[in-house]
Amino acid sequence: MTTHYLSDSHFEHPRCATEFRGFSGSEEHDELLVENWNRVVRKDDRVFHLGDVTGGSLRGLSYIPKLNGRKILIAGNHDVVNPMHREWFKYLPKYLEAGFEAVMPFARRKVAGMQFLMSHFPYTGDHTDEERHTQYRLPDKGLPLVHGHVHDLFTERGRGLNVGVDRWNFTPVHEDAVVEWLKRMQ
Repeated sequence: MTTHYLSDSHFEHPRCATEFRGFSGSEEHDELLVENWNRVVRKDDRVFHLGDVTGGSLRGLSYIPKLNGRKILIAGNHDVVNPMHREWFKYLPKYLEAGFEAVMPFARRKVAGMQFLMSHFPYTGDHTDEERHTQYRLPDKGLPLVHGHVHDLFTERGRGLNVGVDRWNFTPVHEDAVVEWLKRMQ
């Protein structure tokens, strides 16, 4: 079993696909994401999706069963199942039915003897001029953080590694790349 990480797939998000990523439409965008995912992720691999699975619509969840691997979601601001949304609990069954084994706002992992946190949000930074959602960000207490949210703004910044698909050729990031980054962080 191998572990992979990614963020910001934004399935069924036409504006993200066309205006921000240059695709002809969300169908072309979504098909490429599925193809790239299934090219590198095997059936028994684990994938941590660090948020913004869809553009906020439950329609995008229809892509989840098409994706290989055991999927765990660290919910992002576009995921209606994120506890930042008042009615988040109503949507949890839909995300689990779609194929996520677990859904949470953040998590901690230890790989190759090195601990790190996972969140949709970086410690600081945003892909807009305004720093949004600050009340939902983890405080920087010294642990490395694997995250998304900033799209193509940066790959590494401070103690953060952005695994957003915009920075990784629309492909999940193999855990070896995360371990390599963690070693550089020490």
